[in-house]
Amino acid sequence: MQVVCTTFKARDEAALVEVLGEIPGGTDLLAWFDGDLPSFHDAEVLSLELDRKDATCRIRVHTWAMTREVDEGGYYRHVNDVLVTFELGGVTELKLEDFNQQNVIFGLFIERSEHGFQIELEPCYGLSGIITAKTVRVSLQPGLSLDGRASTRSSARPLTEDDLRRLRSS
Repeated sequence: MQVVCTTFKARDEAALVEVLGEIPGGTDLLAWFDGDLPSFHDAEVLSLELDRKDATCRIRVHTWAMTREVDEGGYYRHVNDVLVTFELGGVTELKLEDFNQQNVIFGLFIERSEHGFQIELEPCYGLSGIITAKTVRVSLQPGLSLDGRASTRSSARPLTEDDLRRLRSS
């Protein structure tokens, strides 16, 4: 198997941009972060759904871009909060560990191989693992975590009625 290593941590930015260009919704993810690669460092996996009938997996991750500014509490401010959903079709391999009430990841890696894609959730606290699938699709829901709470960091925007309606319908 020949693998082109890519990562949201930008080990090889050109390869990642190429891979994201192949994935439906991948260019939207890049655009959300103004053309920069999101790091997914300290992002939280809010849900993971598996469907054995269709061999699918859906992972929802709340992430943002960190700034160099510090708020009154000493936390780095962040911008571009977004709920990123990875929909994997034709799951062929699944190795997951330590699902918890909170699942913070150190990073999210994605690789393209001749047989599909592999997503790795690098552990920090809670869930970690590797999922291999034939297809990947990315979708974005700006500004909120899955449970409808804005981020605890000071740059999160207040929830609107439209935000709450979108969350209830998803």
